[in-house]
Amino acid sequence: MQSRTGPRLCQARRQTFLGATIMLGRPILVLTTLVLAAFDSAQPVALAATCEQTAENLQRRYAQTPAYCSSDSAPGFLCSGVVLRGTEPAARDGLYNTWDADAPTRLNDAVSYAFLRSDANFKRLTKDHQSGYILYPIMELQAPKHRYEVLCAYPVDGGTAERSEAGCGTFAQAADPSIGRSCHTQGILDGRAWVTHYEQSTQGDNRNACGFAVNDALNQQAVSNFNAALQAMRNKRSLFFRENELRIKDWSASTPVAQLPIESFFYIAGNERGLANARLEQHRYFRQSNIWVPIIAVTLPQSRSAKAQFVCQSSDQAIAEGTPTPINEYVQLGEWIRRNDVGSEGVEWSLSLEPTPLGREQSTPQGYARMYAEIRRKYGNDYQWLQNDGGGMYRQLVCHLNIARDKDRYNLEPFRHDLSQEDSDNAGCNPVRILEQGKG
Repeated sequence: MQSRTGPRLCQARRQTFLGATIMLGRPILVLTTLVLAAFDSAQPVALAATCEQTAENLQRRYAQTPAYCSSDSAPGFLCSGVVLRGTEPAARDGLYNTWDADAPTRLNDAVSYAFLRSDANFKRLTKDHQSGYILYPIMELQAPKHRYEVLCAYPVDGGTAERSEAGCGTFAQAADPSIGRSCHTQGILDGRAWVTHYEQSTQGDNRNACGFAVNDALNQQAVSNFNAALQAMRNKRSLFFRENELRIKDWSASTPVAQLPIESFFYIAGNERGLANARLEQHRYFRQSNIWVPIIAVTLPQSRSAKAQFVCQSSDQAIAEGTPTPINEYVQLGEWIRRNDVGSEGVEWSLSLEPTPLGREQSTPQGYARMYAEIRRKYGNDYQWLQNDGGGMYRQLVCHLNIARDKDRYNLEPFRHDLSQEDSDNAGCNPVRILEQGKG
C-alpha cells in the first residue's frame, strides 16, 4: 500500500500556571489539584490537536466515504472513518494499561478495533464497553508516531480470539474450518456474496464467517476487499446493530508510550461510567507520556438514518487542555518494559529511564538521593516495582551514573538485590551475576 503524510497535527504550547484540576467523574470520584511534584512552565506539552480540532477531524472523517485514498491500492481506512477500540481500564494504577502490547485482552499478536463511518454504522460497542480510545488514520500519522497495520476486516464481530493467523484465519473447532479462511481465497469478492456465505454457512456462529484480508501486501486487492466488507454491512440490514471488526497488528511492548498513535480517548455520550473511565485513561496516559490527549463524547447512531456525533466538552477533561507537563528535573521520561535477562534467565520488568541533562550530571550522594527520590515518587507505587522489589534500584541508578552516565536509557530492574555499590558496579549494574557467585 502506498502511504502519504497528511497535515501536521501536533503542536506545542507553553503555559505558565502551576496546577492542574482533575475531575474524575462528578458523582463518582473527585480529585483536587493534581500533585505530581510541581509543574514546569518552560516545558511544552505535546498536543495531538486541540479538543475542538480533534472533534472536527473525527466528524469530517466520519462523513467521508472514499472508495480508496491516495491511489487504488490504498483502502479507505487509511484516510477516512474512525478506528476505535472499546476498553475497560484497570481498577487501579499499575495493573495494566489498555494500550499496552501485553494487556489482558490482546491475543494472537493482533488487537480488535471497530471502523465507524457514515456508511459503516453501528449502534453499540461489544461487551457493553462505554469508553475507549481512537487511533489516528494511518495517512495522518507523523513521526515518531507508530505506523500500525490493518490485517483484515469483518462486517460483523469475527470471534477472532480463537482464530489462527492473528485472528484473520480459520476457527479450528468449526464443522468445516475451511469456510473461515480469507474471503477472496474462496471467491467471495463482494458484499452480496458475503451475505449469502454468512446466512448459509456460518450456522449462527460468527467464528465460521470469512474475513476480508486488507494487509499491505495485497494492494488493489486490499481496496476491493475492504469495500466488499463495507458493502456487506449495508446489504445485510440486521448487521447495523452489530459492531464490525478490524484486526490490527499489535505494537511491540518496547514501543514508547509517547509514540502510540492515540488520537483521543472517548466515551459514549451520557454514560457516567464511560466518562469516568475516559478521565482515568486520559490521566494515566498524560502521566506516562507527557502528552495531553483529549476526551471526546461520541453519540452512536440509534437508527439507520441517524449519524454519529463527536463533541468536545471542556468539562469532560480530567486534565485541562494546555496543562503544563509534570516537572521532570532529573528524569524526563520513564516506562516499564519487559526484557529477557541473561542473568536471571527469565523475562523481567525493567524501568527504562531517559535522564535529563541535569540528571546525568549527578555525582554526589546528595544528588543521587534527589534523583532517586524523583524516580521513587513517579514509579514507586507501580506494581512492576512493588511486586518484584529486591531492594537494588538505588544501587543500579548510582551504577549507571558511575559507569554509563551517557547511555540513552538507564534500565533498572526491581528484582535485583541490594548489594554493595562496588559489587553492583563490578556486575555492570546487573548484580544478579554476583548473587550467582555466592556473594549475595
